[in-house]
Amino acid sequence: MMVIVGVFLVAFVAGYRFAPQLGKKEWFTGHPPVNFRDTPYVPIHTPLSEQHQAFLHIFTYNTLATAQILSFGTVIFLFSFFRIAMVGCPLGVAFWYLGSPWLWARFFLPHALVELPVLFYAGAISMNSGLRWLVGGPEGRWRILKRELAANLKLFLLLIPFVIFAALLEAYVTNRW
Repeated sequence: MMVIVGVFLVAFVAGYRFAPQLGKKEWFTGHPPVNFRDTPYVPIHTPLSEQHQAFLHIFTYNTLATAQILSFGTVIFLFSFFRIAMVGCPLGVAFWYLGSPWLWARFFLPHALVELPVLFYAGAISMNSGLRWLVGGPEGRWRILKRELAANLKLFLLLIPFVIFAALLEAYVTNRW
């Protein structure tokens, strides 16, 4: 778990450090981020129908991210590192562009308290499963892989309520907070 958290923190710091260069490329959202260092923050209240669509989008994205980490992270050992880094780097860029820890906490803290531990836990479990598969054992690698993927599927089903709760917080609470 500490390795996954360390990878996240390194990616977060790298995103913060290289935010001016990364933000110009429009690589995350398709449009350049709003620089709250130069313009004041004005809250925008989105209609409820857009929040419903946002919930479905966020839930789908987080579910796919968790499923990717648990499945590909078992087969491709370093995939968990890559996927966690792809969460940490944009958060570092967002932290730089928001310019204020209070705005960052307002936008990310409510749902991140649920969403990030799910991703960290899934990354740590898949890294452990991948290591067991790489090391092998007397039963053979194929059986170890099947056993670990079945265990990760059960864990994925246990993590779905937390993913739903994080998506609800992000779509409805973080937007209004």
